[in-house]
Amino acid sequence: IGALLENRRTGSYVRVHASAIVNAAGPWAGEIAKLAGADIHMTHDRGVMVAMNVRWVNTIINRLATPSDGDILVPVGTVCVIGTTSVVVDRPDDLDIPAEEITQMLDAGEIMIPDFRKARALRAWAGVRPLYDPPQKRAGEAEGGLGADGRFITRSFRALSHADVGAAGMLSIVGGKLTTYRQMAEKISDEVCAYLGVQAKCRTAETLLPKPTWFGGKGRKLHTLTQRLYQLEHAPRHNDLICECEIVTRSQLETAIKASGEGVSLDDLRRDLRLGMGPCQAGFCGYRAAGILNQVTHAPPAQSVAALRDFIEERFRGNRPLLWGHQLRQALLDELIYRRALGVPALQPEPGTAAN
Repeated sequence: IGALLENRRTGSYVRVHASAIVNAAGPWAGEIAKLAGADIHMTHDRGVMVAMNVRWVNTIINRLATPSDGDILVPVGTVCVIGTTSVVVDRPDDLDIPAEEITQMLDAGEIMIPDFRKARALRAWAGVRPLYDPPQKRAGEAEGGLGADGRFITRSFRALSHADVGAAGMLSIVGGKLTTYRQMAEKISDEVCAYLGVQAKCRTAETLLPKPTWFGGKGRKLHTLTQRLYQLEHAPRHNDLICECEIVTRSQLETAIKASGEGVSLDDLRRDLRLGMGPCQAGFCGYRAAGILNQVTHAPPAQSVAALRDFIEERFRGNRPLLWGHQLRQALLDELIYRRALGVPALQPEPGTAAN
């Protein structure tokens, strides 16, 4: 059994073969299985979340009620995230964010936190839950369908072999959620070992996750909310402030770029440092960070411009469902900076879609 791999940077292809292949593609697991002639009954359940610019609480707030839309508020860094909705969709890439779902989130937040709506909504995003939904329904179980609530489907997981359709050596791990991922890894590893005749104990439950290679010192990823400002104010020498919203300095960016190795993107730096995740959504730090990325990596100018374009387009995508009040003013200013002043080219539309 094997697979055909494409290098998205060079356009080249390579074919690989293995004694066993694991399909752990999340929402895409069903589509991957179809390539081998297998059929996995997946339900794609979309959920929407909204980040607010105020850290209202310092602990998770969860309504003790039947699970519904917008019943949990989670503090994350300098913001709070409210979520989520549950709508069954027909595609694993259906990440649409309807206006009514944003309204549901804000209304639910107002119930938990007075004046919740007065805060500034920074960004909205959606994800698709990969729910395993076998055709053998339990007696009396609710019927689903597109647009239905997917909360009635269990979040359990299943390891599947596809030998019955002639794809011996291909196994899939489906369902589950973030909190069960390591248990899922153990289960599918045991299944692979059994198939290959390997006698070995899975050690994922005993092995600590590795620390980041640049963990520790001034560049560490983990920090208290006040630490970055304290370090900036008490630094022995001036350090350029690149992201004013999240207090990210030039030295932090340079350290992260060098530690990340070849192919690092601005979105990688966002995950490491919260670059561009404040109220301006990369309006002022995006082009600064792109310049530093170019200086450190010595990438061709066209590649750096493309990296900036991709980063800004992704930031804009999360803003579009929230264009009112201050966020609308900020988005217009960001557009003036990037489209008019800097002339950053727009992304090419996907085939069959209209340009933005």
